[in-house]
Amino acid sequence: ELSEKLLYGFQGIRRAFSLILADGMMKNTFGFLGGLEEKLGRSFPIWGASAADNFAFKKTYIYFDGEACNDAACGSLWGGKINFGLGIKHGWKALGKPRYVTKSFNNIVYEIDNAPALNIYKEYFTPDVARLKKDLKRISVLYPIGIYLTGEKEYLLRNIVSLDSSSGALVFQGNVPENSMVRLMIGTQESCLDAARTAAAEAKSNFFNKPVNFVLVFDSISRYILLGRQAQSELAALQEIFGANTPIAGIYTYGEQAPLKSADYHGMSQIHNQTIGVLALGG
Repeated sequence: ELSEKLLYGFQGIRRAFSLILADGMMKNTFGFLGGLEEKLGRSFPIWGASAADNFAFKKTYIYFDGEACNDAACGSLWGGKINFGLGIKHGWKALGKPRYVTKSFNNIVYEIDNAPALNIYKEYFTPDVARLKKDLKRISVLYPIGIYLTGEKEYLLRNIVSLDSSSGALVFQGNVPENSMVRLMIGTQESCLDAARTAAAEAKSNFFNKPVNFVLVFDSISRYILLGRQAQSELAALQEIFGANTPIAGIYTYGEQAPLKSADYHGMSQIHNQTIGVLALGG
């Protein structure tokens, strides 16, 4: 329904990309993106982010046409004579051996390697589930799950929203398909800042020697937590690439929407976690 509204009035105009803002507590993100792609096109660039509530995971809001809404999404289509570039990167590295998701549904993973999914964190940190729950915010930021995607240079990250001590299930911010190969991931401040530079360079590379007029950034709130007092350094890293006089605006998010890069996925968009997404715009 949203994509039909976006397309209304766009007949005869060259479409470039869509910009989508969604409720950060949306559970079926896979179905949401699938619905957009049915109308906009499987390979049409869907770019955007999910709203955050500072790790409370209670309720997020989308502001549209003078109203504050939840369980909602809004967006816009961009096209015509416009030059744009997209870059997305996280910088987290694989830790430990590959494992396989043997039972999951949407964003809930019940079993990894035919054992309760929670075991992967119990093995690395502590068998005390109460302590894991207490440290969940820190663990989610530093040690998310990475999903291996053929041809992609980085794993697709999923951070933990909650865990079920009785069943051993893990609830993630985004879908985790059954039979996926996954690994525990680890991030550092240095790799995080390097990723910001790489994402900015990717976005700028489409401009060749033409000027970038404006930069829009969707930055995972997990990166803000990881960087701490160095958070301002991420903005400085972007300014290194685009120049101090290029306007840069953005928000911290609960998930980023961006196309996959490998030819195997035909430009399909995915929900990303822990990434910095950079959109560069010019005339």
